[in-house]
Amino acid sequence: MTRLSVLAASASGLALLLSTPALAQSADVQAEQAAAVGDIVVTAQRRSENIRDVPFAVTAMNTETLNAVNAGGGDILQLSGRVPSLQVESSNGRYAPRFYIRGLGNVDFDFNASQPVSVVLDDVVLENVYLKGFPLFDVKQLEVLRGPQGTLFGRNTPAGVVKIDTVKPGDDFTGFGSLTYGNYGSMRAETGVTLPASDTLSVRVAALWNHRDDWVNNAWDAPFAKKDGKDLGSFDDVAGRIHVAWTPTERLSTLLTLQARDYEGTGTMNRANVLTKGSNKLNDNFDRETVWYDGGRNNYQKQKTLSQSLQVAYDFGPATLTGVIGSYQGESQGNGDIDGGVSVGAPTGAGYKTPFAVETG
Repeated sequence: MTRLSVLAASASGLALLLSTPALAQSADVQAEQAAAVGDIVVTAQRRSENIRDVPFAVTAMNTETLNAVNAGGGDILQLSGRVPSLQVESSNGRYAPRFYIRGLGNVDFDFNASQPVSVVLDDVVLENVYLKGFPLFDVKQLEVLRGPQGTLFGRNTPAGVVKIDTVKPGDDFTGFGSLTYGNYGSMRAETGVTLPASDTLSVRVAALWNHRDDWVNNAWDAPFAKKDGKDLGSFDDVAGRIHVAWTPTERLSTLLTLQARDYEGTGTMNRANVLTKGSNKLNDNFDRETVWYDGGRNNYQKQKTLSQSLQVAYDFGPATLTGVIGSYQGESQGNGDIDGGVSVGAPTGAGYKTPFAVETG
């Protein structure tokens, strides 16, 4: 029995020794295969590094993915549900979005309400919710950093950060253009061109035009509504950006950025009494292409913004000192039928009924 046990142990040990190189070889092959997929480089910790080396949850979206998301004419709200734990919503249409990461956010619709998710565009913090709806175009990479980020990104980041990096000027002449067309007269045109002026100066110019026709009818006989016509749902969003990169020495680099946006469209179309009580299912009151509004002046909204930012970086060797300064200016106006229907005193067949009319501008 003892001899048999020794032989069995020896055989098991020999088999284990023989199998070890195979296991090692298999691990090496897997590592090579993983490396062949390509490394994802992120700047979540204010430096370029492999996404696998970042000690917290990060999801990166590259240019190709973002182009596919935006091709349908959507705005930054289209990121909702496309990144784990990220939700984006708005009660103000295509501007003033509210971000939630892992369920943490702020439902306050005030433009000046602090949010636990910060949006950082080219290292400039867009703290005011009014600015977070700036359209995504000519973007190199978008990173969603989940969890508290106050150490590197400051206040109002307990839930995380949405970090957006646009395409910067380079040493070579490059450019692209795209045009997409869809139903409801939807069109999206985008372009970006890098123009090297000298060995030390380079310029990047990018622009976006996003359009959709009206496709929703206000069936209520309001003085501001078209008679039997489509008068809601349209938008025109025009934006542009200029980057000027100047590198006078190997150690000193500067980046000047100018941006502008001119947006006009229809705000969020609220709809009263379209959910069955005790359920999340739409009932017969819901008609995708029809609303009944006695207020809202056709739910219009407009926004214009301008911005300037300057980044200066100096490489001391062991460390690089970077300074960023930015300024945003803008104005907006809008009106909406917030109750999403007509009051209970309206004639029969007037659509959604609400206890009283609510109109906000």
